[in-house]
Amino acid sequence: MELGNRAYISVKSTTFVHNLVPGISPHARVLFANVGKTPARSCKLAIQLQFADVKFGQHPPDAQADEGDFCLAPSEEKTFYSFELPMLTPEQMVHLYDKTLFIYFWGKLQYQAGATHINSYMQKRGNG
Repeated sequence: MELGNRAYISVKSTTFVHNLVPGISPHARVLFANVGKTPARSCKLAIQLQFADVKFGQHPPDAQADEGDFCLAPSEEKTFYSFELPMLTPEQMVHLYDKTLFIYFWGKLQYQAGATHINSYMQKRGNG
């Protein structure tokens, strides 16, 4: 397969869906797009959202890809959401503002396009 004629998955955006306020459950979304010329096959997604009191830096814990798979056609976009966290408490908001607590949203998308390819993403949220 020629390199120019394969699937290329791009992470178009990662965002937290709502402003962080007490009583709201933080959730986030990631948008992927196939900017290549062929379908991305056997796509497996790993998506994580968690509180952490340390900075992961550029190396968050490994996210295990789900067993399910899907295809992403050329020019197709797919959005995935994570709803894993409980509602924020006022105490957690204080820690987010003083940067002793962070919310991390990270993962990877593994897909087949002649060979196995992996795209990783990470976003950190702390207020202040």
